[in-house]
Amino acid sequence: MHYIPFYDVVDNFIQGRAQSRNAHLALAKESEAKGDLVMADELSEPVDRAVLIFTFSGSGARIC
Repeated sequence: MHYIPFYDVVDNFIQGRAQSRNAHLALAKESEAKGDLVMADELSEPVDRAVLIFTFSGSGARIC
């Protein structure tokens, strides 16, 4: 099963993401290494949304 959350980002997303970018990339790489994260990217023109595609094969899925 796949989960595809779409995120609407705030104004000045590109400028404001710098302070947490490294931590977010580390979490994304960890999820990718575990096989949970399939793909992630920002949607461009304009950069106002982001999408992550996760795979889940266990039971007890929880959506927050």
